[in-house]
Amino acid sequence: MIYQLIKFHTMKKKLFIATLTMAMAVAIGWNIEQKKEASSNMSSLTLANIEALADGETCQICYGFVLVDVGQCKVCEPGSFGPCNIHDQVPC
Repeated sequence: MIYQLIKFHTMKKKLFIATLTMAMAVAIGWNIEQKKEASSNMSSLTLANIEALADGETCQICYGFVLVDVGQCKVCEPGSFGPCNIHDQVPC
């Protein structure tokens, strides 16, 4: 009888340890997967920001510039708050 109680207690303890080990493995796996997704999203967000910044360098309609006549040329120069369409420029 005592042997059976000890055996039952040992079996319960092993089952508890096995369950705890499985729960920890699942938690660690989930955490690793979340970190992978976060770094993946960060990379796409970073690329989107770089692309947006690069688009600003070659704007089609640039705000904060004004179309100015310089002889036979027309160029966008910093000035008023209005837009300046780069396609309206005439090179010299």
